[in-house]
Amino acid sequence: MAGFNILLIVLQVINGVTSFSSRASANTRQSLPFYNNRHLLDIAAIQTGSYQLLRARSEWQWGPRSNAEAILGLTLANKRWYQKNNAATYISVKAMELELLAQLSVDKRLKDKNWSKGKLAQYVTALQLTCHNPSKFYRHNLLRHLKGHLKISEEDFRNNRFALSWVVIALCNNQKDIGNTSLAIINDHPGEYKFGVDEASMILMATTCLKELEAKSAAEDFIVEEMRANMSQYNEFTKGLVVQALTAAKTEKVGDIINIARSDLRQAILRTTLLELPGAASHVLPALAKKSYLDASKVVCPEKAKMKTKLKTAAKITVGIDVIDDIIGNTTDSWNVTTRKGSDLLTTMQLFQKRSKNFRFKSTQTSFGRSIISINGVAQDIGNKIFWRIEDRTGVPLANGVSRTIPKDGDSYIFRLSKF
Repeated sequence: MAGFNILLIVLQVINGVTSFSSRASANTRQSLPFYNNRHLLDIAAIQTGSYQLLRARSEWQWGPRSNAEAILGLTLANKRWYQKNNAATYISVKAMELELLAQLSVDKRLKDKNWSKGKLAQYVTALQLTCHNPSKFYRHNLLRHLKGHLKISEEDFRNNRFALSWVVIALCNNQKDIGNTSLAIINDHPGEYKFGVDEASMILMATTCLKELEAKSAAEDFIVEEMRANMSQYNEFTKGLVVQALTAAKTEKVGDIINIARSDLRQAILRTTLLELPGAASHVLPALAKKSYLDASKVVCPEKAKMKTKLKTAAKITVGIDVIDDIIGNTTDSWNVTTRKGSDLLTTMQLFQKRSKNFRFKSTQTSFGRSIISINGVAQDIGNKIFWRIEDRTGVPLANGVSRTIPKDGDSYIFRLSKF
């Protein structure tokens, strides 16, 4: 608690200094960059809000159907928040998993209205942010369930495009098609929004992901016009969504709207315990971190990052391949082939065959491994004692077959049509 009180004091001091800086700049027409540090303010606000949210947990969770929104806010605001080796965060994510599994055990397609009208989409997004595969969630394909929800809740979604946008965003983040009907609904009546700015903000994120330009532009115009005219009338939930949407859409010339809205969000965290509410956290924390729900598709998980790094840094070697036919075609062909270090000769040949139209071969399995039976249309002829012999660069036949020979950088191999 002492640490939290110190953080609040720091936030109050910084906020006061920044307000002073803004007034001083207006009066003197000079900038004070040292004091006017919005980034530092955002970090302090995110830390304070995150503490409020974590303090509101009971037995490591936030309550029925609220866990995903809390985890959404925390992970989008701080990409390092979820760590498998950090029990305090790992347990909360596991609690979210168990909540979802418990519901799946009694409603395997999550058709219950509490889940089929956008709530599952929030859980799918939170799972994606915490490095789960929503299509393989303990043998449940949650993305298939979401697509099912588009059908069973179609009439509801026609009247509530805010909820529909959640499903669209979750599916789009996972590169899944939403179907023509849902696409028509999300694009319907551009510029008209039953739930005002909140709905327009969600539709703006959805259409940004879908690259539906007309509906995207209409939502942008509606939000910008309304916020410039009436921003003070809106609460922090709405302002958080607005900042997320305009950030995700990369809307131009709205820096004034974003800066004022974020300043209001910081003030709200300072004055209240607003972020003890998971719903508020999912709106506000990503906005302060310059993130949006669309950033779930950009999360880099440790396992994937390790695999990508390994692939990128895998050493390459060059291997020479010579094909000599002195019996049938009297031809000689030579290539230098690039392959991954540690690959066997057969794999190297298979990769080269995919890259080049001038190299084709066939092989068959024998008790000694794979045996080459044809190269570039010239096949072995056992009846006439003609076969393909494989030699090293000195002309010595290989002791092992192509599937058991591991080339080194600079090695060369001769495939020679021979008679015995």
